[in-house]
Amino acid sequence: MSKRNSRTLEALLSANHIFQEAANGTKPVYQYEGQLLELTTQVLPSAATASVVVTSETIFYPQGGGQPSDVGTMSSASGASSFKVQNVRNAPQKRTLHLGTFDEGSDPFIAGERVTQCIDGVKRLLYSRLHTAGHILGLAVNELGSLIPDVVDTKAQHYPDAAYVEFRGLIDGKHKDAIQEKTDELVSRKLPVKLHWWDIEELHKKCAAVLDGFTLPEGEKARAVEIEGVGAYPCGGTHVENSSGVGKIIVGKIKRSKGMTKISYTVEPAK
Repeated sequence: MSKRNSRTLEALLSANHIFQEAANGTKPVYQYEGQLLELTTQVLPSAATASVVVTSETIFYPQGGGQPSDVGTMSSASGASSFKVQNVRNAPQKRTLHLGTFDEGSDPFIAGERVTQCIDGVKRLLYSRLHTAGHILGLAVNELGSLIPDVVDTKAQHYPDAAYVEFRGLIDGKHKDAIQEKTDELVSRKLPVKLHWWDIEELHKKCAAVLDGFTLPEGEKARAVEIEGVGAYPCGGTHVENSSGVGKIIVGKIKRSKGMTKISYTVEPAK
């Protein structure tokens, strides 16, 4: 039996199970196991083309929430096909689209086929460090409430060379050294980064900030990420396991405009 026919038979045998999974969309494994870099899963029906693959589960973080998407590869169990994942996006019906290209000579995956996902661990770690660093920076400003009153986080971006946290309210540039000192302190304490699933009331009660207009369907909960003992934010992104994992946070420019303040930052490896 050829590799292609073998793959087709395997896919047909799993069809009933995988069609049920298709109705549930793609399970975002990265939200529960953020340190996982490899996962074997199945291709969803009618979801594999020359440039898009959708699976029943994924460890690939999709672009959004101020964080770039993961990149990496997907390979068939038979070794006959390999797909380079170049971008990842969320789509309707709770599906995650893996966008990219098949290697030369590779056939598109078959619905129900088992594939192994591998993400670029170096980029994932950088994005996770930047995302956790953004939370630490926001919480550092909150911790300095007596020095910097009447400000609240509104949004953030965690892209390399373009990371910032934005606040409603004005922060004077003279406070930059105090903010740097507080971020250094939070990093040095090696505070655990914890995941929670909270309803809307818990989010407003326990989080340092919740975006204006943020709502949840009745009975549903949202993921929140807590720097233990300091504060939490609603967040679906990837993070390091404790605050020291970000390395060194470098607090950058403090820009003020129209009642808003934007603080840029970068991360460097721990010395």
